[in-house]
Amino acid sequence: MIRFEAGVVGGAVARFKSGSAPEKALHVIEDSDGWIVMEGDSGGERRFETKSQALQEARRLSVERGVEVVVHGADGGIQERDVFVR
Repeated sequence: MIRFEAGVVGGAVARFKSGSAPEKALHVIEDSDGWIVMEGDSGGERRFETKSQALQEARRLSVERGVEVVVHGADGGIQERDVFVR
């Protein structure tokens, strides 16, 4: 069975198919006030003015923690995913 989980971020709904993005992944999501890096397992988030700043932080955390970075478009769909290593 496919289950969808949704989260509302700044009025935009991000939907993830269960199992499609690991819980420990870092999600980069556009928000009405800029960009957010969300930590899937803890629910923590960091806000940035630009996508470039958010991606830089997500990549840094990916290297540090060995987790996947999942970049979402305005519709919540996955645009890109990667794991960055040292």
